[in-house]
Amino acid sequence: MDRRTRESKMVGNAVADALKQDLDRTAQLKVLEYARAQRCRVCGLEERDWPNAIDVQRIIDRELMNTATYRSALDAVEPFVAEWPTDQRPTYAAVRNHSKNHLKTDQALVRQLIEAHALDAGIDVDEGEGSILTAGGVLALFLHKGYEEVRDGRATPTIGETIAAARAINATEKERLLAERDEERRKVRLLLTLLRGLTRRSCSDSPSWRSRYMPPPGRGCATSA
Repeated sequence: MDRRTRESKMVGNAVADALKQDLDRTAQLKVLEYARAQRCRVCGLEERDWPNAIDVQRIIDRELMNTATYRSALDAVEPFVAEWPTDQRPTYAAVRNHSKNHLKTDQALVRQLIEAHALDAGIDVDEGEGSILTAGGVLALFLHKGYEEVRDGRATPTIGETIAAARAINATEKERLLAERDEERRKVRLLLTLLRGLTRRSCSDSPSWRSRYMPPPGRGCATSA
């Protein structure tokens, strides 16, 4: 066997070992994922014999996708779990964990977009009541769905739409920069106000202290006649 053949065989073996390790790691992660899902009080309802167990799971998923808060989703299933042992009922933490980790990919993305814009609007997505839907969240969903249409080749923007998108991006970026500038100016004004207050307090100290550490009249702090 010549040198090139040996090297080629070594490379092939190394690639095969790497692929096997990757497959083993993926399988282990899947097992861990399934185990975690079974420990989830919402996902695990599929294996429970409690009355209305499957309905409770579906209601929680439905409420989460209908932009309900975690507390509202929990309240929606309260009549269906009233006869369950207390330690087997879905809890607020279980509903929140299920929303964060166990929704389907598309559902999780929708929920994430809705929650992000609700938080920006000051809505309590945890303990609040009612819907967390906002105009910003709806627009974000439209934007994402439009992107998916273009990405998957189901839609092609026209020249006019492309120009409009570019202008919208420029306007958004300009608005962001102006907001950052205004925030920096606010911080500078606040700092100047604090410094003026410290200066005034220093100038109002006792005469003996002022005569030792402050400049003479006409320089630095103003003194009364």
